[in-house]
Amino acid sequence: AAGNGALNINAKQDITVSAAISAATGQLATTLSSDSDVSGGGAILVNTSGSIASNGGAIILGGGLAGAGYAEGNGANIVGASIAGNINGGGGSVTVRGKGASAVGGNNTGVVVNSGATLQTSGTGVISIDGIGGAAGPTNVGVAIDNATVTQSGSGAINITGTGGASGTFNNIGVSISDFGGAGRVTSTGTGDINITGIGGAGTTGQGTGVRVIGSTTGGAVRSVTGAITITGTGAGVGDGAVVGVSGFTLADVSSTGAAPINIVGTGAGAGSVGVRVFGGTVGGATATGNLLLNSLLGTGIALTDATVQTTGNVTLNAKGGGAVEQGGAGSIKAAALRLLSDTAGTVVTLNNVSNDVTTIAGNVKGSVGYTDAIGINVGAVTSFDGTGISTSTGLTTTGALTLTTV
Repeated sequence: AAGNGALNINAKQDITVSAAISAATGQLATTLSSDSDVSGGGAILVNTSGSIASNGGAIILGGGLAGAGYAEGNGANIVGASIAGNINGGGGSVTVRGKGASAVGGNNTGVVVNSGATLQTSGTGVISIDGIGGAAGPTNVGVAIDNATVTQSGSGAINITGTGGASGTFNNIGVSISDFGGAGRVTSTGTGDINITGIGGAGTTGQGTGVRVIGSTTGGAVRSVTGAITITGTGAGVGDGAVVGVSGFTLADVSSTGAAPINIVGTGAGAGSVGVRVFGGTVGGATATGNLLLNSLLGTGIALTDATVQTTGNVTLNAKGGGAVEQGGAGSIKAAALRLLSDTAGTVVTLNNVSNDVTTIAGNVKGSVGYTDAIGINVGAVTSFDGTGISTSTGLTTTGALTLTTV
């Protein structure tokens, strides 16, 4: 296309991209609208041989009128929007909306970015991905980023929203960012924020995790330099709220190489589930300088197993509604300050890993606290974001036993 232009493709059924769509000069606003008659079936596929480069024009992949709705999976193509080729907004916004089918074999994912694909833009362009899992069988994930990368190199935000299938059997995850032999990454290398919201689907046998970041080879990751990372996960059936690493897939991180604040909020559902779980993964990182918040809701607690929580800023662990806040296995909390919060009687905080190293500790806990530090313990004042606003704890007050130990 010469100069600025627009490409609008409408189809009552599927749209498949198997070659390059690009702008020779100027911007090419590109809209792919499957299921244009809203009859309930029309997927979008960008194959490995296909690509879209708009040179600053907005890119929309969706369904219905002008792509404002969801591309929807069907019997032939069960994933609503499947991206295996590269998409580059070149500074323009990129929007993808998909809804999975109801195939009895499962895997009816709303939006999948996989096979080494990269979905990217720069400048002020915003990346928005919205997926809804289907309604039959297992693994009806809202949004899955598997062995692929979603990246923003400028100031625009990345917004990902996924809802797991409300029916079907199990593993109906809201948002899954995974490495199964290739990097699964969501990254902001500029100043843009990353916002990920996942709601699990109950299914008949549970495992409806809200947001899951896992990896086994090169790692599943959510990474930023200075833009804030906010992850909000809500489990359903029997499912954790927000997860960084699981057994066998512990190479995972939600991290920063700079001052990015990281806020992970989770609500678990069902027996044995927790609000925020870090299993072998890392939150923050060796070069992180921003504040970190792990915030569980409705008494579902925080579980840190072989977990690294690290920053030169402050770490806040807030158990809203009570529950357990505990470390297991190895791992450590390393920070300038640690703040412990709970608002409900009966909270049990057990952070006794011998590698913990914080300069100052403070908090207000309605329950008991046990904490071990490798160097020494200084009880003081800590100001941080508590999940609602900025507040300060002066001293460490509990309504139950308080045990502070140095190695």
